[in-house]
Parts: sequence; C-alpha cells; structure tokens
Amino acid sequence: MSSTRRRGAEDSSTRTLLVEAAAALLGEEGVSGVTARRVARKVGLSHQIVHYYFKSMDDLLIAVVEQGTARAVAELEAAHEAEDPLRVVVELNSTLASVTLSTQFNLYAADRQALRAAVGGALDRFRAAQAEVVALHLQRAGLAATLPPAVATVVLTNVLRALALERPIGVTQGHAETLAWLRTLLAAPGLAGDGAER
Repeated sequence: MSSTRRRGAEDSSTRTLLVEAAAALLGEEGVSGVTARRVARKVGLSHQIVHYYFKSMDDLLIAVVEQGTARAVAELEAAHEAEDPLRVVVELNSTLASVTLSTQFNLYAADRQALRAAVGGALDRFRAAQAEVVALHLQRAGLAATLPPAVATVVLTNVLRALALERPIGVTQGHAETLAWLRTLLAAPGLAGDGAER
C-alpha cells in the first residue's frame, strides 16, 4: 500500500539539493553508500527530510537517474549543432566516473523491481539520443546507407565503456587496435576514447 502522506514539491530547491547530494555519494561510495542519513548530512539537514521528499531510497535513486539522464540528453541534443557531434557521445561513454556509475545502477536495478523500469527507461532514452547524434555523424560522413545508427551506437558506446573500465587497472591489450577499427568503421579520425582518466 502506498503512502498518502504529503510529499515535498518536485520543483523544490531542497529536493534538488538532496538529489545532487545522492548523486555525489553514488560517485564517491557507490549505491551502498547512499543512505538517508548520509544524503541529509551532505546538505546539513536532518535525515527525516529525505523521507519528506521521497517515499523510499529507491525513489531518490530514480530521481538521480532521471536527473542524470536529462542532463546527458540535453548535452546530446546540443551536439546536433556541433562541428563534431560524435565527440559528445565519446565523452559521455569514456569517463570512468560515468561508466562506473551507470554500471552500478544497472547491476543494482537488476535486483530491484522499483528501479528496473526507471533505469531501463532512462537507458533507452539515453541510447535513443545517442543514436540520433550517431545518425547525424553517419549522414555527414556518407555512411548512413551502409551502417545502421542503432547498431553503430551500441557498438561504439559499449566498446568505449569497456575500455574505460579496463584502462584504470592497467589493461590496454587491444585498445589501440579497437579504437583504430572504430575510427575506420565510423569515419571518425578524431575518435579518441581516452577520457577515462577524468
């Protein structure tokens, strides 16, 4: 049975602070580090405030996913006007912090029914926005007729994510060759995929 207790407004600055604090904790400590007490302490408030704005910690995590997805999609939409729109896709999938965070969310959500639909839906929106940018790049490169944007997006993003996770532990075998293959496949000479250190 869901609670009928009054909740804080979705456009509240306090709610926004709580979501940002939870996102920061996720980056620092992973999903297990996000508790009502820690989130509230980060913004200097009592832990009860978290439950005033969110029915559960899962709801807070969903808000983090939604906020992160909205920001990433906005970056991708802005990339449509860029000279090299593919660069944004590469950056979003090459930084260790973002790749680690999304991997943690995916694994955590697999066992949490309340999160599964939200994380899956957010990933689908993110993938669709990336595919639009990849499609634009392929059109400009004259490859639109030979390489489906959805396939190119899945290959590009998952390869970049894998490299980002391997690089910090010293695995580099095949990285240069794989990036060279991607550059050729996508006609993207500027493709670097080396942002994992950021």
